[in-house]
Amino acid sequence: ILNSNKVETIVFEFAEPTKITDLLIRFAGGVINTYYFDVYTSVDGENYTCVYYGGQNSNGLGDEVFTLGLVEAKYIKIVFNGEIRNDKLSIIDVKFLTNQSLLETPKKKGCKGSIVGSLLATATLAGAALVLKRKNKKEENELGE
Repeated sequence: ILNSNKVETIVFEFAEPTKITDLLIRFAGGVINTYYFDVYTSVDGENYTCVYYGGQNSNGLGDEVFTLGLVEAKYIKIVFNGEIRNDKLSIIDVKFLTNQSLLETPKKKGCKGSIVGSLLATATLAGAALVLKRKNKKEENELGE
């Protein structure tokens, strides 16, 4: 659970590079607040690539899933930019998912090459990710980042 009055940067680390397709976030108070975030991935922990920019919750209840495409990462950095009115932030859960149908090469069937079952998609947890570090905007300014 993350509650903050500042912009927060959280870095998650997997044991090894992992293929990720979706990000699941449960925002607390999302019905009344709109939260903004950006997602970056890295294999080495030094060089990050932005894979989701300007994300925001839908003001709904429960889990919200955001599609990243197919990315491979050992480190995932999420910059939670807070709520537009007062920078508050309240997150209950963050999970990384892998849509198995995106990992497999489609098998062609029939003479027209149609893919049977292409509408069926299953998502599994991409593996356990540890929180490597958490910094708020004030700490980043003090460190000169």
